[in-house]
Amino acid sequence: MMSTTTENETLELLQSDPNFLKYLAEHGSMFLKGSHKEYEMEKDRKYLEMHNRSIWQGKDGDFYTKVKGSDGKYRLHHATTREALEKRIIAHYKQMAERPTIRDVFEEWIKERITYGEVELGTIDKTRSEFERFIGGTSLENKDIQYVNEDILIPFIKSTIHDHQLTAKAWSSLKGILIGLFGFAKEKKYTSFSISSFFGDFHLPKTIFRKVIVKDEEQIFTDDEIRKIADWITSSPANLSSLSNLGILLDFYTGLRAGELATLKFTDFVGNELHVRRTETRHKSEDHDGYDYIVREHTKGKAGYRRIAIPDEALEIVKRIRLLNPNGEYLFMYGDHRLIGDAFSKKLFRICKYVGIPKRSLHKIRKTYATILWDAGLLTEKAIIKQMGHVDAQVTREHYYYHRGSEDNVDKINSIFKPMVNQVTQVTPNKTRSKPKNRDFETR
Repeated sequence: MMSTTTENETLELLQSDPNFLKYLAEHGSMFLKGSHKEYEMEKDRKYLEMHNRSIWQGKDGDFYTKVKGSDGKYRLHHATTREALEKRIIAHYKQMAERPTIRDVFEEWIKERITYGEVELGTIDKTRSEFERFIGGTSLENKDIQYVNEDILIPFIKSTIHDHQLTAKAWSSLKGILIGLFGFAKEKKYTSFSISSFFGDFHLPKTIFRKVIVKDEEQIFTDDEIRKIADWITSSPANLSSLSNLGILLDFYTGLRAGELATLKFTDFVGNELHVRRTETRHKSEDHDGYDYIVREHTKGKAGYRRIAIPDEALEIVKRIRLLNPNGEYLFMYGDHRLIGDAFSKKLFRICKYVGIPKRSLHKIRKTYATILWDAGLLTEKAIIKQMGHVDAQVTREHYYYHRGSEDNVDKINSIFKPMVNQVTQVTPNKTRSKPKNRDFETR
């Protein structure tokens, strides 16, 4: 009984395997040593069940089987008795459990992040997808994490970038997974490998990444295209009675993200100021094929929550939306049903087709909005990034500002070079002098 077991023995048994305490609680046993023996036997049975290969007796009388290694390959194992072979199988899987693979650590890392609410479920979906894309099915997936070092990671990283033709942006996603996974593994003492030190010394040339040529005209809407969209939306009472149409029109005046637009409430509008307070996230549903959409009561990034100035035209659109949706909590509701962010992009795709312009997503309206603010030259950088919900003006300039094809630039260039052009055209060419005959020229 437990009373016959010394305090040190009790502590030693429980420290050897914390799961034993859980086993005792589930089985309600007071016989510590006997229970621990049964517990170990139950674990051995589970390890043996993990072995899904047959065991056979050879002509020499020995017993044989094939056991899967950490590299995913099966190797032949044998022993003189079946019992001895089963002990070898149990020892193998026990060792595998104590030496988790990259896949094992990834799953444990993800589970802990969900348990403690460290990330949104939508982010988990994205992380899983990227793990499967870059690591799932590769030789790295089933390697014991304690044996993975720079000699394994460097060729894996370079071959993945080459084989998948990754852009610098896609590589940053893979790098983020490796940093998180190996950081977690070191914290759990599965490895002593320092991923932060590794990336501190590891550098990739920019030439290794696939270059993406971004054409300005594919990223934003021109003035003419905006007019075509606005004319189509306002061309009939039916078009003006569509909440998604009005949402698209409102976005040209606010530059909101799709998730921010879809979760707007009438109470967010205070005079000519809009309080951006929340956004929408999505994650794969456990109940059905598809996604669940959740309103998150905080915005994307540190600067996501913001108060932005909006023009009178935007307020007129909001008034029209209120007439169509007099009782809704959110702007874009049909009865109890709230429109999701994806609905606006899908509708915009159709409108682009209707008016005969290239198809673009709602995010391209956001880029157009940023470009209009920069080109106007009336707001400071600080004011522009506040309107956008960005922390750094560099982000806005590099990823949201594009040339809109205005002819004003041609006029400006002409005005700059006109004095020089006039000067050149006013120069009278000298008469051509013939080369003197029979004269030696000195070279100085």
